[in-house]
Amino acid sequence: MTVNSLRFFLPEIIMVVTGLVVVLGGLVLERDRGMARDGERARMFSGLVGLVGCAAALGALYWLIIQSRSPVDPMSGTFIMDYFAIYMKGILVLFAMVTILVGYRFSDRFRPHQSEFIGLVLLATVGGMFMASAREMIELYVALETLSISLYVMVAFNKRERLSSEAGFKYLIVGAASSAVLLYGLAILYGLTGRTDLVAVAQVISQGSNSPALMLAMVLVIGGLSFKIGAVPFHQWVPDVYQGAPTPVTAFVSVSSKAAGWGLLLRVLTTGLLPMSHQWQIYLAVVAAITMTLGNVTALSQTSAKRLLGYSSIAHAGYILMGVVAMGNPDTAALGLGAILFYLLVYGLTNLATFAGIQAVEDGVGSDDIEAMAGLSRRSGGIAMTLSISLLSLTGIPPLIGFFAKFFVFLAAVQAGFAWLALVAVINSAVSAVYYLRIVRSLYQDEAAAGKPLRVGPALWTALGVGMTSILPLAIFANVFVERAQKAAQAIFLR
Repeated sequence: MTVNSLRFFLPEIIMVVTGLVVVLGGLVLERDRGMARDGERARMFSGLVGLVGCAAALGALYWLIIQSRSPVDPMSGTFIMDYFAIYMKGILVLFAMVTILVGYRFSDRFRPHQSEFIGLVLLATVGGMFMASAREMIELYVALETLSISLYVMVAFNKRERLSSEAGFKYLIVGAASSAVLLYGLAILYGLTGRTDLVAVAQVISQGSNSPALMLAMVLVIGGLSFKIGAVPFHQWVPDVYQGAPTPVTAFVSVSSKAAGWGLLLRVLTTGLLPMSHQWQIYLAVVAAITMTLGNVTALSQTSAKRLLGYSSIAHAGYILMGVVAMGNPDTAALGLGAILFYLLVYGLTNLATFAGIQAVEDGVGSDDIEAMAGLSRRSGGIAMTLSISLLSLTGIPPLIGFFAKFFVFLAAVQAGFAWLALVAVINSAVSAVYYLRIVRSLYQDEAAAGKPLRVGPALWTALGVGMTSILPLAIFANVFVERAQKAAQAIFLR
């Protein structure tokens, strides 16, 4: 690695420096913790610098695309910069920007640590960005833990709330267990191959992939990474963390943590475990069916909107796994991966819009219960409309963008020869309509609770606008974004 190679780390460097400036600047500005003016000044500084840093990181990613149109390996096989990595890093930075907007007013509750909250968002994003480029076992594990530790702290950030502390503790315990499972699987892979470079591991595995020890390593590695994506068997943390964590943190975990986890899982499957594609294809098809069914059926009985969306996210992990199953077939590998990347972008922005609406409701009525949203359309029509369209998009109702995202993963599964799995997914989508439409009905048909119209600040309105932009105009130009996702998918298979 040379000094000239540092340019390929420019987005990560910008994010790290921005995080440090946010934390140190916030500490300096908030001199008197009892002064509301100092708290407002620190929050404005942290939010503005965080957004500027994220915008600069996006600019650096665009510059890297212009500078190099072929995959670059600046660290001898451990760190790869290809179009797939740039795509994943771009959506991670975009999700961080929206999270900062969603949490702008809410972060006042974290005084005097509000700048640290935004700093943790940036640091967690850096961990996810390194996960997208990881092609070596040690690096991928360190990047994963960088993301995970930041999230553990963020989930328990509201220390005065019992549910937040409880959610942080549960997240830590399940995360530690899954980390141990992943580490054990990587250790077995290293013991069998003698290499930590995933490309070299694949070369050794290709000489014989039917070993029981290799099968065990594969199951452990995929099982450990299932924690980040919220799939069976490490899905138990999702509803408790979604309900207990502060809503901006829940929004961030639901999109950035999941996207980073998917990026790492896809990198491992398409690089290190590609010779075992037939084995993990069958295994993940079963996991996908169980995951989407468990998530949808359990969501039917929920009364908390955040907890309901937690089980919903488990179901969506099952849908995305259909694209991974399609990747096990060489003829549909690029189609399946492209469908996944498009789904991650669409689901992430739609979910952020949904949580931004829930944040507005929580600020106004102090609860995320579905009953508290009754008659919201008569108090705040804009919030009700945003929530409704977001939920309908998550259901997959045409012509909203969520329909196209589901269509492509279903199509990939059918073309890969897993029509039965697509049928299970269609049935599950019908089940999901029951609980999504229950919220929409409550917004428009139930008796309105007495109260004033909800107050929504400019930052939260901006976050809502970004989410709505992803649902409506993106559906019109869906083909453009599908092409970008397909380009990123093709890049990951290049050696």
